Amino acid sequence: MDLDKLKSNLKYAIPLELYQIEADRVTLFISKNGISQRTSMTVTDMFRYFRNLYKDNNVTLSFFPTDNEALIDKIAARLPQEDGTPDKVVIGTWDTIAGFASQFFGEDIDKIIKRVPILVTHTHLSISADKLPVVITINPEDCPVKKAQPTSSPAQFSCPFIDGDNGGLDMGLKIAKPEPGSKAEKALKTRMGRKLEKVLRDCAILDIELDVDRINKKIINSLKNTIEYKLALNIKTIKEDSLSFCTVCDIYVAEGEEYKLDLTAGEKAVYLTFMLYKDGIRIKETAESSFRSITQKIYNQLPDDNKCEKTAGGILDTGDVIYDVYEKTLRSDISRIRAEIDDKIANPLIAQDFAIEGFKNKEFGISNSTPELRAQIKQAFDL
Repeated sequence: MDLDKLKSNLKYAIPLELYQIEADRVTLFISKNGISQRTSMTVTDMFRYFRNLYKDNNVTLSFFPTDNEALIDKIAARLPQEDGTPDKVVIGTWDTIAGFASQFFGEDIDKIIKRVPILVTHTHLSISADKLPVVITINPEDCPVKKAQPTSSPAQFSCPFIDGDNGGLDMGLKIAKPEPGSKAEKALKTRMGRKLEKVLRDCAILDIELDVDRINKKIINSLKNTIEYKLALNIKTIKEDSLSFCTVCDIYVAEGEEYKLDLTAGEKAVYLTFMLYKDGIRIKETAESSFRSITQKIYNQLPDDNKCEKTAGGILDTGDVIYDVYEKTLRSDISRIRAEIDDKIANPLIAQDFAIEGFKNKEFGISNSTPELRAQIKQAFDL
C-alpha cells in the first residue's frame, strides 16, 4: 500500500501498532514471517545515511512484527511534543528517508538534502525532497488498549509476578477495585469514559449503530453468573494416523465446553510452558533458557490440524532469532491468550489470575497454575 492510500485510511482509523511503538526511536514494521535479505541491507544503508547526517547520532531501531499489510516495510517514529500536545507520528518508506530524517531529527529538509546529497553506491534508499512521509498526531489516551497504571495500593494485588512499571503491550494488566469516592476511582472513571468515547466516536465515523442498552444488559447478566472458575486440563494421547500418535490437550477455566479456551497449537504450547514455571520467568530469559525447547517439544506433540501459525522468528523457530522479533511475537501470543480468557471470564479481576501476567524486567507467570497441573503436563508430554 502506498503512502497516499495509507494517509487516507488513517483519517478513519489509526492502527493499534502506531500507539504501541516506543517513543523517540525508529521502528520498522516487518512481516511475522521475518525480514528479507534486501530489507536487512536497506536497514544497513539507513544507519549509514543517519551516520553521515549526524556523526554522533545514537538512533535505535526496533523491529515490530505485524499482520497489517499497510504497515509492513514502513518505518515509523513516535515523537512526544514538549508543549503537551498529542504525539507526532511519522510513517515513511525507503524513498521518503530524507523527509523522515527531517522529522525525526527536527531539521529543515533542504538542509538535510544538502548535507548528504549523494550516498555510497548500491544504496537501497532514495534521497529526495519530493517524496515526503506521512505525519499524523495521536493522543495516547485514545489508545484502545492503553497501558494502565495501578489504581489502588500495591497491597491489594495478590499475584506474585507483579512488581514494577508496566512495560508490556497491554500485558501484565493487573487491576484492583478502587475505594468508593477515592481519587483512584475518579481517575479510573475518567480513563474508562475516554475509552468508551473513543469506541463510540469510531462507530459514528464508520456509520455503525450499537445497541448500547442491549450490550449493557448482557454485561450485567454475565457478571451475575455464579460460576466456579478453576483451571483444568483434559489431556489424552490418540492415534493421529496409521504411523503416529499425538497428544490432545484441552484447557478449561470452568466446567463445561463453553469454557474451553480456543487456542492455536502454538498459543497452547506457550500457555502450558508458562504453567510449568511456579515462580514465573522473565520474557528475556525465555529466549535463551530451556523455555523455548520445552515449548517446541509440547508443540510437536500436539495435533497437526491445529497448527496454523508461522514459526519463523518466534518461539517455535528452532534456529537463531532476532530478539526484538522474537519478543514481539511472544508478547503477541500472550495478548491473544489473554483476549481468549477475557472472552470466557466476564470479570477482569478473576480473568487476570488465569492469564499470563507480568511486567517489564519482571517475571511472567500464571497465578492459578498448581503443582497438580504442572505434574499433569510433565507426565503427558514426557518433560
